[in-house]
Amino acid sequence: MQMFFIQSGLRYRLILLIFRNLFQVSGEIIICSGLKSLREAFLYQKKAFLLIFFTQASFVITDFIKNFVCRERPCVYPGFSFPSGHSSTTMCFYGILIYLVLHYAKSDFWRYFLTALFGVWIFMVGISRLWLGVHFPVDVIAGMFLGFMLVNLYIIVSKSLSK
Repeated sequence: MQMFFIQSGLRYRLILLIFRNLFQVSGEIIICSGLKSLREAFLYQKKAFLLIFFTQASFVITDFIKNFVCRERPCVYPGFSFPSGHSSTTMCFYGILIYLVLHYAKSDFWRYFLTALFGVWIFMVGISRLWLGVHFPVDVIAGMFLGFMLVNLYIIVSKSLSK
């Protein structure tokens, strides 16, 4: 019986490690590679430049708000909690991708499949922040709202540049 608890504890830690890294890395990859890609994206297409610009803006705005509000996390983890940076960055990046897929994908299958996939990914990142205990629910909701507002701003700017 004791062996079962040891194995299930190891299994739990392994699942926790995979889950944490899977959803935590998506935001960090975007942030680290974003600045390098800004120049290249501007040279190729304005919409790609705006995608990276608004994703970086979500990170900067979230960091500014975190340092202004200074809300402690529910666990012993460094940094502040409000709003969730992972939620805002993920909502901004994948929300813009959803917009682009809905407007530029020619196949209905890929349009619906990618929209559902990106929507589930956004939801899972928000849930992972709660499940890991590094954010309060209002932090995740505020991060999602900030990302959603930046998606709307992206749509406005991209339409004005298209004219």
